[in-house]
Amino acid sequence: MKAKILLPYNGTEPTMSAVEYVANLLEKQSDVFVTLFRLMPAVPPSLREHGGAENPTDETAIGCEYEQKRKAWEECSLENECIFFGPARSRLKKAGFADDQIFGMCRFPEAGGNLAQEILKECRDHNYDTIVLSRRGLSGLRALFGGNPAEKLAKQTEGLAVWIVE
Repeated sequence: MKAKILLPYNGTEPTMSAVEYVANLLEKQSDVFVTLFRLMPAVPPSLREHGGAENPTDETAIGCEYEQKRKAWEECSLENECIFFGPARSRLKKAGFADDQIFGMCRFPEAGGNLAQEILKECRDHNYDTIVLSRRGLSGLRALFGGNPAEKLAKQTEGLAVWIVE
């Protein structure tokens, strides 16, 4: 039976511990697929909006220019993230995971979105079975929820297994 695991990963030691846990527990399992998930930083405000123009023609041209700059920034950011997953990918491969069992997923937050919402959205949109979280690796959630973010996120998941790694 095919198992799909979502592993939020930000490159910190705690999230690498979660990768280690998955590698040790599920080594050489050909029916397990792991997605390393990273929420990208929001687009800088300087690329989202401009002061406007009095002439509608100028406004359209400026809007197109900002859209092109924003897309270029996003594409460059995503290209650089491919390297980011390297250590986690290497560890999983060392444990016997094949290339086609390891995926990297970078997502820019939706307007008003946060890490917890994006994790849940990714799980629902792509039918994951399990989320593997590090208790201390997702500090951005701590500010959002207060207390322990991994445990609070686990309470919001329905129909998913949630593994919280120390």
